[in-house]
Amino acid sequence: MNNYEVLGEASFWFFKSFLEETSEGIKKFFLKYKVGFLPEGMDYSEYQKIKNKTVFKQLKFLIGNHPTLSIILTGLYISSLDKGLKKKIVEENKQRIYPKYKSKGVSIMNMATTGFIEDYVKWLSKYNVEKNPSQQELIDFYEKILEDWRERSIFIQSFIQNKTIINKIMSKINMEKDVFFVFASGSAIKITEESISEIAKSDLKENSYDFLTEKLHNDENERVWIFEKKVD
Repeated sequence: MNNYEVLGEASFWFFKSFLEETSEGIKKFFLKYKVGFLPEGMDYSEYQKIKNKTVFKQLKFLIGNHPTLSIILTGLYISSLDKGLKKKIVEENKQRIYPKYKSKGVSIMNMATTGFIEDYVKWLSKYNVEKNPSQQELIDFYEKILEDWRERSIFIQSFIQNKTIINKIMSKINMEKDVFFVFASGSAIKITEESISEIAKSDLKENSYDFLTEKLHNDENERVWIFEKKVD
């Protein structure tokens, strides 16, 4: 191989490497532009993988090309991570999320830390079948829950007493929230179950509320109760 051939081969590999790095850079730029930030460990292939998940396709079917879809994609990725890493990423990026997505984006990230996004989409699908709203009505409902997420969610810790849990639930009922969510994990699950059982046949029934419970990520130690006011 003469000097020109050696130089040509070296140039080829340099150019190939340059293209690969540039391509990767473009993909990262695309993600940052679409999402507003790039979560640790998330690359373009992960983005595409999540985009092809059934839960994401289902949500897109329900709400169309909604502006929150890109942050939902990121939320689904974060939701799959270790609990400590979820909180770290969300806390580090809240300031970047708000200017682009406002309270809806922050709510989606908060959902991601609980691992609730997939179950939320499943519940929204169930709501759509049972209530049969128009797509715009469903979008309005979806947005209302995101905008009001802090007022619609209760997080139970293991040291909270039965009476306090009941008071928290009754405060949402007295506010006539059409839907609200109660989260508990580990040892807090038992006391939450007992508290809900205590008011199920009295206060909940009298105020026309139903509820269902779901395991988060099919984990026995992570639970959500979804309360919904019945409409005649």
